[in-house]
Amino acid sequence: MDDEHELPDQVDPEVWFACHHDPAARDYLVSEPWQTFPGRMQAWCGARRVWFRVSKPELPDDLPAATRYWVAGFLTGNVPRQPDTDHDGPAVAAWRRLADEFLATGVWEGDQLSDQTSRWFTDASSLCEIGRAVADIPMPDVEVRITPSSAPSPAGRGSRRRP
Repeated sequence: MDDEHELPDQVDPEVWFACHHDPAARDYLVSEPWQTFPGRMQAWCGARRVWFRVSKPELPDDLPAATRYWVAGFLTGNVPRQPDTDHDGPAVAAWRRLADEFLATGVWEGDQLSDQTSRWFTDASSLCEIGRAVADIPMPDVEVRITPSSAPSPAGRGSRRRP
């Protein structure tokens, strides 16, 4: 593919899927050690040259074999932790059912997530709807200028507080 020579270093050109915005182009899944919530994968859009997140249900059905195997491995390593119990009781059985469903669909339906993670799910769903609503709206280029005193510190840490 023509855009392979322009891929960021961490992108494996073998782990791709058809771009939603340009079916002739490719998007790429990227291995990152963090995600927004279980099942969300980092991706690079070669056509738009942007990073984004995607879940298994958002991927096309006709994935290349390398991408299918990558997604299966990602989901296996992304299964939320089983309940803290030392026996094979109802909580573990329920978790196993949820884990099997997660591996098949890429969506964690369980309520075993923390309150914070549950809020993230709700927020992510809302943001996803907003993104879908504006995804195909042409946006103008905007130039933003900031003064050096307003710029982030060179190390990228901390923030300036105004008295």
